Amino acid sequence: MLNDIIFLEAAEKNELARVRTQILEGQDVNATDAYRNTALMLASMNGHVGVARFLIAHKADLSATDEYGNTALMLASQNGHDEVAKTLILTGANIHAIDNYGRTALMYASTYGRVGVAQTLIEGGANIDVSDEYGLTALMYASQYGHVEVAQTLIEGGANVDVSDKDGNTALMHASRYGHVEVARVLIDGGADVDATNEYGYTALMHAIKSGHDETAQTLIEKGANVHASNNCDYTALMHASVNGNVEIARALIHKGADVDVGDEDGDTAFIWAARKGKTEIANMLFDLGAEIDKSKLKNNDLIAKFTEERIKERDENLLNKHERLILDGESLAPCNDCASKIKLKALSSIRENKMEDIKKNPEEFKKIKNSGYYTLLQLQENEKPENSDSWIKAIFKNPQEFKDFYKKALDSEQANYQKEFSIPELKNEILKSLLGKNLKRDLQNLGEDSTLKFIAKILEIASEAVKPSASSSASSSKKLLDQPSRGIERVN
Repeated sequence: MLNDIIFLEAAEKNELARVRTQILEGQDVNATDAYRNTALMLASMNGHVGVARFLIAHKADLSATDEYGNTALMLASQNGHDEVAKTLILTGANIHAIDNYGRTALMYASTYGRVGVAQTLIEGGANIDVSDEYGLTALMYASQYGHVEVAQTLIEGGANVDVSDKDGNTALMHASRYGHVEVARVLIDGGADVDATNEYGYTALMHAIKSGHDETAQTLIEKGANVHASNNCDYTALMHASVNGNVEIARALIHKGADVDVGDEDGDTAFIWAARKGKTEIANMLFDLGAEIDKSKLKNNDLIAKFTEERIKERDENLLNKHERLILDGESLAPCNDCASKIKLKALSSIRENKMEDIKKNPEEFKKIKNSGYYTLLQLQENEKPENSDSWIKAIFKNPQEFKDFYKKALDSEQANYQKEFSIPELKNEILKSLLGKNLKRDLQNLGEDSTLKFIAKILEIASEAVKPSASSSASSSKKLLDQPSRGIERVN
């Protein structure tokens, strides 16, 4: 027993001469300490490559494990000893071995940021996408702990950037939750889905905002994350920002089209959440942008009490006048994009009802209005055919090819839905998803089911005239859409 202790101590301290002497005197090369560590494990975890080679040459067990299931290769990987890892791999160590928790040597190298060892293991044939008992992969561990170079190495080695753990979290979600913005960028550049959701409906953006990681959240927004998405309780990213009192992120979300008036499963909006949590600055900002104020939600709240009926009325009048002026000046598509959609629609309706006849008498003024994307939207809302389909297409889409791609998707979705007897709302959702990120999207949701179906029909009708791949097919399609009964508005994430 004493000889075992002396032998193991010599291996741990890199005393090759003592190790050699004891082996030649008959020492058991696979003797263990109280934690089941062998001499090879102790040499490996401390990076003593000479001792490791000598022990391997004298039949040290490469597959022996400590009380946690760690092999010598895992211990070398944890501690970043690349030469020892190479020696173990070349002499037959099982690169795929797992510990008591299902973790591999590559997972440990990724957890501790050992990029050299990770590269060695990948080159040695390690399974990059294998997961532990929690569903976590090497890339998830690198992402969770913020190891950019390891993440990049794993991606270059073929790691699946969108695989998820047992809770549905992807590597990007792990990076976002812990605020590792550089890892998030590497993952997105590597093709990660910024809008993937876990089993609770959370996206990477929601994780970043909820955890208070502003730079990561801003990066996700800039990279095109869906600002409209909601989790299983219908909480949006804007609601999370409101709860945290994060004004700058709330502004960024709204500027990208987040709806200030959408409610969660209980009908509580971002404004209600801000008021409930006492976040005065965000509450004021949402109010100024035209957020609806439902005082019945918080009857004894000091903050919400400050927003009197007179103050709300004055705000609505000011915003309405502001947007009327913007539209009359011929602003394209989304004047003052940050403001609540209902304000702009009210402004359009007001112009149409009260001022359009006078405007038509002035050709220059009428020309500006006709070129407005929102005037086109109003025509569609009233079931009128836009007077200039080319300008309408240009107002929404960046270029003709983008429109053609959208048109094809619309028709493909329609055909698939009819073939499989899917409902019209599902087709509507497919088309609205195609508009995601475009300024019309959130306004379409305010039109109501019947008007939205008419809008889709108009899209198909106008598309057939503009692109002309199959005019008769498209025209009959639009008629079928209008003949369908209303099924009720569905949430579009």
